[in-house]
Amino acid sequence: MTKLAKRQRLILNMFINSKDYIKGDYIAQSNKISVKTTQREIKEINDFLKLYNCKIESKRGQGYKFEYTKLEDVNILKSILEESDCKLTYILEENRVDWIIRKLALLYIDSENEAIKLDELSEELFISLSTLKSDLNVVKEILKEYNLNIERNGNLGIYIVGKENKFRYFLSDYLVHKMNLKKSDTIFGMIDDELSDEIKHIIVETINNYNLNITDLGFDNLFNHIVIAITRIKNNKFIDENKKNIIENNDIEYEASKYLCNNIYNLLNTEFPDSEIMYIYQHLKSQNRLFKDDNYTLEKEDYENLTIIRKTLVKIYEEVGIDFTKDEILEKGLLVHLNSVLNRIKYGMNIRNNLLDEIKKNYVFAYELGDFLANEIGRNLNVEIDENEIGFLALHFGGALERMNIRERKEKLKVIIVCASGMGTSILLRSKLINRFGSKINIMGVYPSYKLDKIELKDIDFILSTIDLENENLPIIKISPILDEQDLKKINHFLKNGNENFGINIKNYFKEELFIESLEKDNYIDVIEYMANKLYELDYIDDVMRNSYIDREKLSSTEIGNLVAIPHAIVGKVKKAGIFVAILKNPIKWFHTEVQLVMMLAIDKDVFLEHENIFLDIYEPVNELYKVEEIIKHRSLEYIKKQY
Repeated sequence: MTKLAKRQRLILNMFINSKDYIKGDYIAQSNKISVKTTQREIKEINDFLKLYNCKIESKRGQGYKFEYTKLEDVNILKSILEESDCKLTYILEENRVDWIIRKLALLYIDSENEAIKLDELSEELFISLSTLKSDLNVVKEILKEYNLNIERNGNLGIYIVGKENKFRYFLSDYLVHKMNLKKSDTIFGMIDDELSDEIKHIIVETINNYNLNITDLGFDNLFNHIVIAITRIKNNKFIDENKKNIIENNDIEYEASKYLCNNIYNLLNTEFPDSEIMYIYQHLKSQNRLFKDDNYTLEKEDYENLTIIRKTLVKIYEEVGIDFTKDEILEKGLLVHLNSVLNRIKYGMNIRNNLLDEIKKNYVFAYELGDFLANEIGRNLNVEIDENEIGFLALHFGGALERMNIRERKEKLKVIIVCASGMGTSILLRSKLINRFGSKINIMGVYPSYKLDKIELKDIDFILSTIDLENENLPIIKISPILDEQDLKKINHFLKNGNENFGINIKNYFKEELFIESLEKDNYIDVIEYMANKLYELDYIDDVMRNSYIDREKLSSTEIGNLVAIPHAIVGKVKKAGIFVAILKNPIKWFHTEVQLVMMLAIDKDVFLEHENIFLDIYEPVNELYKVEEIIKHRSLEYIKKQY
């Protein structure tokens, strides 16, 4: 068999996009076929997969799972699935939406032909006009988040409309970061590799000459912005804002921006007008100082922010019971980071936190503390701090929580950390590594990758890196920026010894008296109030915690997708630990999505401190929609326990 039918491709995509087993009856139901037909389809798919050294394995009682040996085989397979008769065909709606967005964006970049007819789009996608119009509604919702829209240009078709600066941010944020395009695709082939290297050299030279501190992520964002700007300027598309009055006297970032633009002019004979220089200035201003400089001294404008941070840490101690007031690393880290946050807000520069979902799952308690601080800052300075920024603030608290657990250590190997995500991530990584492996390693520094060739490595034993690196002389261990369990195992294996992270038995938190198989409520407030009151009546929590669940939910929704919400609180007292599970009779609209499975946590903050991964352990069995649907179908506490 050398070709898959449409339904077989759809089934195979389900397996490739899932890391866990999928039940046969779920596959059958999703594709509106019988279980027997499902078995036959999987057999034929397996015949096809032999060509790519992959297989769909079956396991009694668990279902089917996609297995492979080499990732490169999977990548080849994915490219084959996307190709049909030398044309791209996207089967799943989310893939079609991304394809349409990229298509319209590329047309927008080419100012000579910005529009495309609907029938042309539908033909390229092999879908009907009605399906295309439905997809375009989703596209419009995504573009709306960037203050962009789709309009019709007479008989020429549809095209993207919006301000130039909004469109450029959309290009960099959604198409590069959210869609995770490869580096070769990052700027859509606007420039060749040689020119790309020359522009990067100019950026590095500027950073070094003006002693700027920029993360790898900031470096990539700046590079993408410059390449996009060059292309747009050549097409006479300019940023229409020029805010020279916001430049401070002797502002180093402004001087750096002029130097950078002048060097690009010498390279390409492309002149950057004042508005474009200002836009690069805002980018540098919002990025500089994200890396912690040990020699950093307070400036005049920092004192107001420092006062807010110190008052908030006192308030956290009073309400949560954890004393961060003597942690100078946390205080200084938050101050330096807050400076960049406020600059981004001042200049309207958005930032995407690619680690946000992982932070919410792995560092729930730290995220709560970051949220607490963000609200205090917002109240005092009359600004709104979004969840991307809160995630970065959470990393500082994560590092502080790790430092609380550090013990005395002995001899150590010398290691450096290469971190692409900035100061918050590096502080958290450093603290967690010292906490876990302090008896074995001595961290000599944390660096962005572009500074690596300036570092003396002769006494270094190995490198821990959050990005792909190559070095002929030193072993490199690639780790996640949030250092998950798999990373700990890799480091343990390398060191031949280390501390294991022992988990706790989640099953013990499930109690018959804390389970409702069919709760009939029609809004999230009623659900939370009912469950919190029940926990209070059964003497699991005190009155303070009972009232804090709603307050916490209003700050930031605890829905996690897949029909699940996990309400929790950080203030108040837990008298008995438990997880209250309620399966709603019907799904209800929470904040952003529908929810039918609610798991309210009554777990003491000390447990979160000692076992930060507990939330991830709770989340794992409900991280796929089909798993949740099975729980809802069974409506049984025993079934839920079996999943843990």
